[in-house]
Amino acid sequence: MMKTCRAFGLTLIFLLGFLFLDFQDKVVFGAINNSATLSTDSFITYPNASITVYGKNFTRYEKGYVYIDLNNSNTYTKGEPYTQVSTSSSGSFTSLLFTGNIKAGTYWIRYLSSGGRTYGTSVKITIKYLPELKVYPDNEQVGAKISVLGDYFLPNQKGRLFFDSNQNKTWESEEPSVEVSTNQFGYFSSQLTVPNVKEGFYSIYFQPVNGSKSTSTYFKVVKYPSISVSVLNRKVFAGQSITVYIDSLPEFSEGYIYLDTNNNERLDGGESNIHIFTQKKPFNPIAFNIPKNLEKGKTYFIRFESSRGVMKINPATVEVIGPTVTLSTTSAAPKTTITLNGSYFPWYVSTNGFFYFDSNANGRWDSNEPTTGLLPIRDGGSFVVSLTIPNVKKGSYLIRYGIKSGVPYVDFTYDPIPFEVKE
Repeated sequence: MMKTCRAFGLTLIFLLGFLFLDFQDKVVFGAINNSATLSTDSFITYPNASITVYGKNFTRYEKGYVYIDLNNSNTYTKGEPYTQVSTSSSGSFTSLLFTGNIKAGTYWIRYLSSGGRTYGTSVKITIKYLPELKVYPDNEQVGAKISVLGDYFLPNQKGRLFFDSNQNKTWESEEPSVEVSTNQFGYFSSQLTVPNVKEGFYSIYFQPVNGSKSTSTYFKVVKYPSISVSVLNRKVFAGQSITVYIDSLPEFSEGYIYLDTNNNERLDGGESNIHIFTQKKPFNPIAFNIPKNLEKGKTYFIRFESSRGVMKINPATVEVIGPTVTLSTTSAAPKTTITLNGSYFPWYVSTNGFFYFDSNANGRWDSNEPTTGLLPIRDGGSFVVSLTIPNVKKGSYLIRYGIKSGVPYVDFTYDPIPFEVKE
């Protein structure tokens, strides 16, 4: 009898334990359990992105679906993004859920078992617009600073903004870059310098430090029109005629080429200028006369001012230099022929200018005093002439610049050149 009671008691205990475990499974992990939870690795994501979903305290060894409840119906509707999951022995799971091409907005992620069991748990996510980069301006020349704005990124996201110079989609140390961090709204603003690259299209990237997908935008490196001149080393003399070129001037451009005498970057009344209009590229070079009244030793800018709004064109610089004369010798005996080499003389002196030996030191040319004849000005304002020293006494004299008789007005002078006459 005691054995029978003992056996009955063991059997009862076993049955009660089994029922308890079954009840526990249903209560703790089943439909009536309120401790089942869903969570995600981020509460903000984007269309066509992956998000990690974590489940805890669900029914053990259960298969089911995690889905985005687009219409908030609290049940799965065909077409809603989903992924299949299986719970572990502890009733947990981890799975990636692809958002798909859904509109921006706030949605609930829910769980549905393959048997149709639902749980009173969900997690809210916000789908934002795709991250984007904007560049201002969207085209610039080498060396310019550009502003880059980032929007719709994750809040407080750190990363590197870089100019992809070699177009390999990877940042390298020689490429311009800056470390940035988005604010609480997923926005940032920064600057980059355009590197020394060829003209064309390039990409600017934002690469998050957490390894997320990079975001990029296009940027065009352009070559702005530039002005150049025909003279060597950009040295000119007052009154000289030079040739001006404009490289890469757009078609149908109209404006004025001018010499900016006061360097205020605008065409003022009285400044030398030429009106131009181009229909085709390349632009034909033009002749431009350097004003005669410019200060020697000073640098000036030759600029272009557009008649049709702002146009960025790199100016040319010219340095105004004075004419120079060198003698083959600064002392000689009478009847010796010397050579005068001139540089940077204005072209117009060839019609009325000459040098003479001022034998009587009266400061003017007399008909009996030897001259060089009119100066044969060549390109660049150079000349080579000869002068014979007259039969004068030993002493100090001056070789002067003179003008042909009958010329009413001449705005060019040259300082006298000292010369010693030997015996």
